[in-house]
Amino acid sequence: MVLSTWMRRLQGLREIKFNDGRVLFHNVPMMVFPVYTVALLSKLMQRVPKGPSALYFMGYQQGLKCAGITRDFFGYKRKVLETLLQHSDMVGTGRVKLVREDFEHKHFIFRFEVSPIAEEIARYYGQQKEAMDHYERGVVAGFIKLVHEGKEEFVAIETRCMAKGDQYCEIVVKEKSAWDRKDPVVKQQWPEEIASLKELGETPTKVFLMLR
Repeated sequence: MVLSTWMRRLQGLREIKFNDGRVLFHNVPMMVFPVYTVALLSKLMQRVPKGPSALYFMGYQQGLKCAGITRDFFGYKRKVLETLLQHSDMVGTGRVKLVREDFEHKHFIFRFEVSPIAEEIARYYGQQKEAMDHYERGVVAGFIKLVHEGKEEFVAIETRCMAKGDQYCEIVVKEKSAWDRKDPVVKQQWPEEIASLKELGETPTKVFLMLR
């Protein structure tokens, strides 16, 4: 097994701590629970109006915040994207490769060669008719939005999914206006509007996942 830089750092510096009922990674509170829980949540959200969009929104906000911290820490684009791939390995959401990185044409492709969530969905609920990695789509879209440092909005569409029987999961990120909204796959996965963080009452804070 090959560990990412972040996993080696966690091991070497003993950055996984247990404190009064809390689990801390780099002093950031985390929760450890079975992948089954996320698989079940994904299936439940299929039955809820705007459920997949809610998962996408959660991932998008996570991607924005995590990219912001990483960008401030490292200061350049490539390192931010490398860190995204390593974070995925560290928290158990899969082994990811960036197979297309095109800042000029605003086109990115992430390939999940290992996708524990999609694997678990297929294991418990059988082969699916549609792509299921809505949270992961949101994460990479939020990352690209902030890393690109422009005013453009990006949308992530999953073109292949292991839960559907594909060999790997693949998420394509492009500028919002570049997508063909008539395409059935794009239409099915297009993120619907969800309440803003302000409407939800979120208070800005400097405390955030992964880096301090």
